[in-house]
Amino acid sequence: MAIRFGAGVRIGVGAPSPNQMRGGTGTLPRGPYTANYLIVAGGGGGGSPNGPSWNVATGRGGAGGVLQGCVTLTIGTTYTVSVGGGGGSGTNGNPSTFSAVPTVAVGGGAGGRAGMNVPGGPGFPGGSGGGGGAYYPGGLGTALPAGTGTPGQGYPGGGIFGGGAGGAGTPTGAGAGYAWPVTGSTYGSGGCGTPSVAGKGGGGCGGTAQDGKVIIAVPNAGYSGTYSPSPAITISTCGPGYPGKTLITFNGSGNYTA
Repeated sequence: MAIRFGAGVRIGVGAPSPNQMRGGTGTLPRGPYTANYLIVAGGGGGGSPNGPSWNVATGRGGAGGVLQGCVTLTIGTTYTVSVGGGGGSGTNGNPSTFSAVPTVAVGGGAGGRAGMNVPGGPGFPGGSGGGGGAYYPGGLGTALPAGTGTPGQGYPGGGIFGGGAGGAGTPTGAGAGYAWPVTGSTYGSGGCGTPSVAGKGGGGCGGTAQDGKVIIAVPNAGYSGTYSPSPAITISTCGPGYPGKTLITFNGSGNYTA
């Protein structure tokens, strides 16, 4: 059964087909729609220690790169997502991608190693740079350079001990993470910064970093419900600032069909 309004406007009654938009008591043809996205790479690991007495002089890991914005999704197109893992001791984080967005979120830079009998090391570059380690020849401490960040994704690491993040690292502490307005949550803090957030850098002493995350916020009317794999994805609704949207949160790699 169908109801016609004027010339060429037709609203059918019943379940919508995959290429139709849900709305009212009938259906309308679905077209491209705009989605918000957040892409967070894996954080960089803390600097590798050089003996138990010098763990405190290792640099903290930098946060994974953070990308956010809006993108138009085409009906029926399958978009792939890859979520980068956090780095281990002295290792950079891994990148995260969303195929609708050409830019790759760069993994966080590892922190620099400590040094006494052997030279210490600088922080590594990444989405946000790792904090520099320290070198103590003859008992005199020398702070080594921090790693650089990727423009538009993060910041340089701090000096000794400081890991970069969604906010710049400080000489002795981690940068604050990025608060995404769509969810109101924080992502990508430097090592020893906000705990347990996606893309967080590893702490000193070779601390392991947090994995990344990808979130797509689509209009409820455009949400297709077609995604995989189920165990790696969480479906929820947006916060009060972004009503009428469905959050598709990827904690691991997968895909979504618009």
